[in-house]
Amino acid sequence: VMAESGSFLSRFASVSSAKMHINDRQLAHFARSTQRVDKQGYLYKKGFVNTAFKRRWFVLKGNLLFYFKDEADKEPIGVLILEKICVNTCNRLSDDDLYCINLQFDGDPRAYELGSQSEDEIMEWMQVLVQSSYEALRLTVQDLRARVERAERERDARAAEAAAALPAAAK
Repeated sequence: VMAESGSFLSRFASVSSAKMHINDRQLAHFARSTQRVDKQGYLYKKGFVNTAFKRRWFVLKGNLLFYFKDEADKEPIGVLILEKICVNTCNRLSDDDLYCINLQFDGDPRAYELGSQSEDEIMEWMQVLVQSSYEALRLTVQDLRARVERAERERDARAAEAAAALPAAAK
């Protein structure tokens, strides 16, 4: 991901070798707009460089996970593009007694831990993060198309059987 130097975008993890050009102001405006918020709330974040848990306000919109120092902040301090990502639970409570999930991007040595004081809350975040990638949505659409096609074939087969069962005079 390419970003202007010094911008908040220059501080987030690049998750792909593909290059994108993103306008900082537009992205910051999108992060703060109330349209299409999939999930939002406070979590604790532990990064690759800063390994202490910091309380951050997170906003998930589609496959973009924005994080802010505080809910009232106008501009995010980072954004993660949730593609080629593996989300796992941590099999332990953190040293801070947080229930945690781990975000690992394919081909990127950096990993992020997100934590919550509530196990239910972190499991909700895990579910929504797993489902937020384009690939997950593509697979869901593919599955739904296959189900529709199967239902149509079954309907046509039942109609053919019903037509074949009619007496010759009714045909």
